[in-house]
Amino acid sequence: MPTIKWLLKDSGLSNLRLLTSFSHINSPIQSVNVLDNPDVSKWFKRDELILTTGFIFLDNPELQRSIVRDLKEFGCAALAIKIRRYFRSIPEAILDEAAKLDFPIIELPFFYGFSTISQVVFNQLDIEAHALPIARQEFIQNFMDDVLNRSSWDDLLQKLADFLEMPVSLVDEQEMPLCSIAPTNTLPDDEWFQRIMENAYSQGVTAIEKLMLKNATHKMQSMDLPNQMGRLLIFYKKDQAIPPEDFWQCILRLLALAFEQQNFSLQNREHHSSFFLRAVMQKQTLTEQEIKNLCLFYGFDFHKSWICLTTNLPATKELSNDMMSKIKQDVLQTSAGVSTPFICTNNNIFCCFFLFPTDCHPLKALHTVRQFARELMKKWKPYADSPIPIGISSCHNSIASIRQSLEESLTALNTNTKDAGSIRSYLHLLPALMIGNHPQNQAILIRNFLEPVLQYDHEHHTNLTGTLRAYLKANYNASLAAKSMYLHRNTTINHIEKIKELLDIQFDNAEENHLIYLALLALDIQQ
Repeated sequence: MPTIKWLLKDSGLSNLRLLTSFSHINSPIQSVNVLDNPDVSKWFKRDELILTTGFIFLDNPELQRSIVRDLKEFGCAALAIKIRRYFRSIPEAILDEAAKLDFPIIELPFFYGFSTISQVVFNQLDIEAHALPIARQEFIQNFMDDVLNRSSWDDLLQKLADFLEMPVSLVDEQEMPLCSIAPTNTLPDDEWFQRIMENAYSQGVTAIEKLMLKNATHKMQSMDLPNQMGRLLIFYKKDQAIPPEDFWQCILRLLALAFEQQNFSLQNREHHSSFFLRAVMQKQTLTEQEIKNLCLFYGFDFHKSWICLTTNLPATKELSNDMMSKIKQDVLQTSAGVSTPFICTNNNIFCCFFLFPTDCHPLKALHTVRQFARELMKKWKPYADSPIPIGISSCHNSIASIRQSLEESLTALNTNTKDAGSIRSYLHLLPALMIGNHPQNQAILIRNFLEPVLQYDHEHHTNLTGTLRAYLKANYNASLAAKSMYLHRNTTINHIEKIKELLDIQFDNAEENHLIYLALLALDIQQ
């Protein structure tokens, strides 16, 4: 960035003199403007070099002082006045007011036109504008090499702080600082950063934010790492420019990779995919962009549709790393050629997202996953003494619903119904879930659609209720119902006829059939 010092010493312009405010010699110049009318002063910008012949305030000391005050208030870089046109020297009123306000006044020789000075400044700005992205790209490349070479946190953050010329701090997932570094060329007046960090190490990010609210000269920006394992804090002067979004995205991904490599986590014994699972389960305040960053880092293709399948790991025998590998291999082999699975686990849950094209029919995708689940149960049979329960979500394709699909599969996994078996689909459990919180409605359904059958079973020690359940599950096929209950077909038919008599139904009314099904669900819930 061009500065006042550059303009005086290195711009190629000669005989320019700084008359006031030498402490601002390193102030940046971001633009150039011309003062030829006192009314235009309100359009000036921060860090702008203002050029003038002085004609507009000729013989008007009060206006001279007023303009200096205005330029100081706007944050302009300096006022440069051409001499030997209307002034032999800079007016005393301007120099006096500028000295009081600590505002730079530059004396310009008469032989330079304003266009020449403007062109010199804008050429330098253009050169630096093209050089800066190159410098950032080179830094990112070198920073990536350092990460891959497993440099320490101190070394990584020191290089970042020196490149930015800003203090930086890295905090963990509990929002406690892991490493805080100031630039190597830190000035004595930058000791505020060390004072802030001394308190922050005992109190966390909240303490930093409170202290920064009281800071009149600096600001703080907080950015989550894409794997949600920590946050990067940068501290900068309020008039200091910070790099653009694309630069930060690269740096944050590299820091996330460094976390993965160094296992800096609360549970570093876990497989790295557990961080994705934990972030989805626990971080309810994630923005859509944060979820996208998380997916991009771990390779979850959120552009597709998906169904979430979960199982409870404690249901298995001793869960060794070798057995976990076998379970994952079973999933990959089962889904080969049909769906691409995304697997993530923690100490309690094995979770698998089956990914499908967005134009895949939701029910077709669900039927596919249910078939996967049946095959997985066969493969997992040697791993446990009893069938491993499986919960399956409905089909989703919105990035904001990743958490919802996980919750649905967990709800299905933890919902016990007599006819759901070990494979429980959230979509098929919806009727039971809908009536589950309404005991009054449950009682109404049971009394009107099951009470005669229940009473008959009680008095005659029969199981007509079981026959009714099997008949509905077999889609009103008596032979299949008999087979599922290990009964003779004629016996089952006789039971069905008795049910028809007790309930005064013929199973030819779809609405009543549905209500009988709901009554059985209500009975399961109450039992």
